Order: sequence, then C-alpha cells, then structure tokens
Amino acid sequence: GMIEKAKQAAQEAHVAERSHFVAGDVGALPYPDHFFDLAISINVGCNLPNLKPHLKELFRTLKPGGIALLTAPTSFATRFTNGFDAPFEVQSFVAF
Repeated sequence: GMIEKAKQAAQEAHVAERSHFVAGDVGALPYPDHFFDLAISINVGCNLPNLKPHLKELFRTLKPGGIALLTAPTSFATRFTNGFDAPFEVQSFVAF
C-alpha cells in the first residue's frame, strides 16, 4: 500500500532513518496536542466529505507558532467552503 511505497521512497532518498509513516484517520490523529512544529496537508481536503474535522485536528496537533502548509487544486474552491460560514478560495499558499 501507500505506507510501503513511502518507506521505499524514503530508502531511495536516503532519509529512512529520519522518517516515520503512520496510517490513520485525518479527523482523529493519533498525536497529542501541540506535537508538531510543521503540519503539511497536500491535496487531502479535496478528498474529504467534510473538511472541518481535518482542519481541527491539524491545528490541534500543531505547536503554538507552528507552520501549517495546505495545498488544494484550484478546482477545489467550491468544495473548500464545506462547513464554513463564508466561501473563500485557496489558489497558492496560505500561512496561518
């Protein structure tokens, strides 16, 4: 599966000893609050029926002052408003 492919890619890039891969639910991450300095979400939201649980978990596990990097295809703008009060569009880079 995807974990095996990621491990193989890490081996080939000579970063396996610094890499750790976990499969889980993006709405219930298996990490404590304020765990990560950097959170990266690449094209995840466009595959979810509801983005809110994913964003809540991403920011729950991010340390204060940490960096969140989220990417989404431009066509995702219409779905990115799912569960939010006002529509907005992500086109390139947003820093929180």
